[in-house]
Amino acid sequence: MKNRRTSKVIQSPEAKALRKIREDKGFSIRFVASKLNLSETYIRHIEKGRLDIPSKNFIRRLMRLYKISMATFNKEVLNIKETNTPHKKIKLIIDSLSDENATLILMLIKKLI
Repeated sequence: MKNRRTSKVIQSPEAKALRKIREDKGFSIRFVASKLNLSETYIRHIEKGRLDIPSKNFIRRLMRLYKISMATFNKEVLNIKETNTPHKKIKLIIDSLSDENATLILMLIKKLI
């Protein structure tokens, strides 16, 4: 996703999940920002939807800090999404797979088609 700074707030399910997980862990924005060498404002803007989530690497850094897996993060996102279509569920699962596992899934899909 591209970073954007806007006065319009569009909180994505991913942003909502990041905030929920942080709060569930009992971490303050100040603590997270200091651990990642980022500003509190930057973290706050991402969680509130004023900035897009910069990259999957950013999410992975947060998940390492929170000591949870990407799969757990993706499940949280699925729980938050208002429209839960099968295609969206599959995309989230695939996005969390290693290249090796994605290759195996691709081979399976090709056999089904």
